[in-house]
Amino acid sequence: MTMLTFGRAWTLAPQRSTHLAVWSRRLGTLSVPMAVFGVVFHRTGAADGDAGIAVLGAFLACALLGLVCGVLALMRIWTEGYDGARFAIIGIIWSLAVLVIPATLLPAVLTLPHLRQATTDFDDPPAFNAALRDHSGDGRAAGLLPSQQKALQSEAYPTVVPLRIDVSAPEAFALALQIAEGNGWRIIERKAPEEILTPAPGRAQRARPTTRSRAAPRLAAPEQEARRPADPNAIKDYTPGIIEAVARTRFYGFRDDVVIRITAIQRESRIDMRSASRSGSFDLGTNARRIVDFLAELRDRAAER
Repeated sequence: MTMLTFGRAWTLAPQRSTHLAVWSRRLGTLSVPMAVFGVVFHRTGAADGDAGIAVLGAFLACALLGLVCGVLALMRIWTEGYDGARFAIIGIIWSLAVLVIPATLLPAVLTLPHLRQATTDFDDPPAFNAALRDHSGDGRAAGLLPSQQKALQSEAYPTVVPLRIDVSAPEAFALALQIAEGNGWRIIERKAPEEILTPAPGRAQRARPTTRSRAAPRLAAPEQEARRPADPNAIKDYTPGIIEAVARTRFYGFRDDVVIRITAIQRESRIDMRSASRSGSFDLGTNARRIVDFLAELRDRAAER
């Protein structure tokens, strides 16, 4: 290229552009709509489960490549005088916009144990039943706890323990169901505690005859049985109450299975929970936090009654 200035000819060297800057802009710009549509598709159920994880990995990889290309392009522009700094900066900005939320999870990835579920009872964990019918194609929800679950969970999440509150089992069930619905969880099974009357301990029982009398025993009429007064010393007990629900993570909308068990212990209630991720092998502590937050709210509401 030649330019005439005051009668003299000057030759200008053509500017060179690096392909890394161009690819940084392309990949960074492409990762934005991929992230938006990926989140929308996953939350609507169009790309759920492992397919949703694949979509998540795709737009994260695209953004990461855009970031790497942009950084390498700026380094080459600085050292070798290439053109294209504007393209590289655009690619880096868009890539960082997509990677900023996953970057906040990096400390959890590096410090937390790789577990996909949490429970308050290791010896008798609440079982998933309705969850199997809700997504029968994935049996991981009913899987047994891994052998290292107790050691890893107890060390990382020491506050995930059973809750005992001074309310009856029906009241605890009603409060737990109210909180679960208030959290937006989809209830797939509910089984309220049923009342059971058992004789008081130490109360003498009438001895039954060991031999039959010649005359057949006289059966009481149903009306007489209905009018028979209940034992005032009988202890009121309840069968365990069960709530099964499907919870979703806030941003990406991963589905997790939750089961809550309410057990009557005299005049109190014990609440056990289990929360398991349907997808992936690492929950980033989501299930443990869900249990701790739920039981804390249940404890506070029970204290207000």
